[in-house]
Amino acid sequence: MKTKRCKPSVLRRIVTIKKSAFISLIVGLIFAPGASAAVLIDFESIASGTVVRDEFLSSGLQVTGVGAFSARVQSTGDFAVGNFGNSQTQWAHMGLREEATTLTFVDPTDSNVVLGASSFQIRVGDGNADAETFSFTYFDVAGTQIGAPLTFTTFAAGLTVSATSLDLGALIGSVEMKLLAASESGAAFDDVRFTLASVSNPVPEPGTLGLLGLGLLGLGLRAVRRKRGGVA
Repeated sequence: MKTKRCKPSVLRRIVTIKKSAFISLIVGLIFAPGASAAVLIDFESIASGTVVRDEFLSSGLQVTGVGAFSARVQSTGDFAVGNFGNSQTQWAHMGLREEATTLTFVDPTDSNVVLGASSFQIRVGDGNADAETFSFTYFDVAGTQIGAPLTFTTFAAGLTVSATSLDLGALIGSVEMKLLAASESGAAFDDVRFTLASVSNPVPEPGTLGLLGLGLLGLGLRAVRRKRGGVA
């Protein structure tokens, strides 16, 4: 029984399609969006009395505030603040009543670009029995407010405030925290966790370049073998 053989022109088309699919796969691997890792910000490395602003830009966090106490780093015991479920001893002041502190999620390589975060979490409180009431307002990367401000009240134990882009329907460009007039004294925050939006990596990584080289070499060797075997 004779085996039916494809015509050379058909074989060439098949090889060309396979080559194109393989090259597309390699290019896709090179320029695929990179997954961002979660970031944790605390204030243990910041000297007490420092008003935080640009100290965490390389991690993607910019801090702005209205007053002199907005994001001012202090230690446990200052202003009668105890542990409120936060890590270790340093924390940052939320600011005086009605003086907002804003956390903005920026590109670590360019602080002028609001990159946004897909998730956000923070610990808030003051570690004593006084009731502290404050609001959280979320904004997208264009600076448009997302929904209505959320209001919380803490006591000694403190609480964790969190949100995701899925919850809010948009990437979180910034978060404004504000101690309200109804508070008895003040509030602190610590342990800021967030995940920056994924960004494309325009520069191929060494491992990916190696994979591309091996793939192209394999294509070349395959073409040589086919040519020696009489297939054009």
